[in-house]
Amino acid sequence: MEDRFETSPIEEKQFKLDLNNAPPEVQDRYHKLLLGIRAENAKKHPGPPKEISIDERENLLHKAKTASDYEEAKKLLQMERDWEAASKGGRPPIGGAIDD
Repeated sequence: MEDRFETSPIEEKQFKLDLNNAPPEVQDRYHKLLLGIRAENAKKHPGPPKEISIDERENLLHKAKTASDYEEAKKLLQMERDWEAASKGGRPPIGGAIDD
């Protein structure tokens, strides 16, 4: 099974346009986040680099735009991952409750 995503040329072009129109500091944060994701993927999956979907790249760009610096963007991304991991089997407990 191959990890390839079908991205229309229009979506790709629109994303590149959004990225190029972003301020330089946002582009820098985006590229650092993207590099971090690629490094994680390389550790998990040796061999050819895994392609990152347009949706995931758009999410990284959004995090880069909303954060004030790289560390904050990284924390936002980590919080999102933690939430996804915690809510995999349904909604996570509220306030640390075990049975609610």
